[in-house]
Formats: sequence, C-alpha cells, structure tokens
Amino acid sequence: MYDLKQLIEMFDIPERTIRRHIKLGLLEGEKIKNKWFYSNDDIKKYLDRVEVRKTIKNKAILGVNDYFYGFSRNSEDICIIKHFKNLSSSKIIKLSSFINTLSKPFKFSINPIGKAHSVVFIGDFEDTERVIKYLKEILS
Repeated sequence: MYDLKQLIEMFDIPERTIRRHIKLGLLEGEKIKNKWFYSNDDIKKYLDRVEVRKTIKNKAILGVNDYFYGFSRNSEDICIIKHFKNLSSSKIIKLSSFINTLSKPFKFSINPIGKAHSVVFIGDFEDTERVIKYLKEILS
C-alpha cells in the first residue's frame, strides 16, 4: 500500500494533478484512519487510464526536449530511453520505488505505448549507472 506522498514521488506528478484525478475518480484507494492508501491494483488501474497516460507522456516529452535543447538542470546529465515489451505493473512500481531512492534532481517517467512501455531517465552519471543496473536486475 502506498500513500499520496509516495505516489507523487513515484510518478513525479504534481499533487494538484493527482488530487484532481482522485476527485474525477481516475484514482481509487482505501481510506484507513483518515488517510488514503493505494494498492498495486489501484495504481495499475490508474496507469491504464488514457488521461493519466497523457499526463505522464507529456511530462516525459518535456523532459527529453529540455535535455535535447540544453535546458537540463545540469549540463553533465545523461538521458536514457529504453523500450520494454512486457513491463508488468509490479515491475513498474518496483522501478518507480527504486528511482525515488536516488539523489535528486532527476527526471523519470514510464510511458505506455500500446502494450509496451518506454522508460525515460535523465540524471547524473552515477544515478544513470544505477538505473541501468537495476533495469537489468528486474528484467532478467
């Protein structure tokens, strides 16, 4: 189970956007002692929605454009883009949780493309190496 703060960090979506999605019924969860929690299944349903895909995809496109045109926060950042045919929701959640353990600043997104996914990461050399290593671990 994840709380709202963890979802915000996991998907790098503004709190205002996630709260709007909750209000619209795009993200459902369970209220426990006046605090909302979201299961892996809630998150999978959320990520499968077209509106959410557009939000995440647009954020990724902006990040890659910023990198490509030299507007990245750090001129030594590295950008990786990797496409995956079979990236399950549990692996997406594990990857997102791992990414949030890295030093900031960085940009990260997972974008559904039909039945596949595109993973975008922009960060320093050390964190990029960690991401590549982790991707190899969870996907092997």
